[in-house]
Amino acid sequence: NIETAKKGLVLISFSDLNVVNIQEIHKLIKQVSPLIDLKFLSYIKNTKALDNVDLPEEWIVITKKDLNFNLVPKDISAFSSDVIFDFTTKFQFPLLFTLLNSNANTRMGARREWNVDFLDFMIKTDESKGFNYTARQLVHYLNKIYRNNAA
Repeated sequence: NIETAKKGLVLISFSDLNVVNIQEIHKLIKQVSPLIDLKFLSYIKNTKALDNVDLPEEWIVITKKDLNFNLVPKDISAFSSDVIFDFTTKFQFPLLFTLLNSNANTRMGARREWNVDFLDFMIKTDESKGFNYTARQLVHYLNKIYRNNAA
């Protein structure tokens, strides 16, 4: 249940790093899950992309050195969570593997062709409106669902 979730993992394409407002995402998700502690996870092939990037403490970036030969994260348990939010904007096998093999009870996010069969709750939004818009819409509909169920 998202309302009582304590650990959350947000999957984000590294290329979206500059457009993600972490504080806003925290604030939005805490509206429906006030106890949650969020971590953000991205994957990049080229570690040079991390040069001169100052990542927030809650942002984890996995690289090739964190993967087995078949692109599977070596320590999937490091990403254990009660709920996963998939906001990836492009297919990346290590992040999809994390989504599929997580111990999370709930998987939700933006509907994409690579995750449509694996999410418990998804929304389809206008991608041109950006990442933060999608996150706001997801929380908006979750609030509607939980308010109606509480009534």
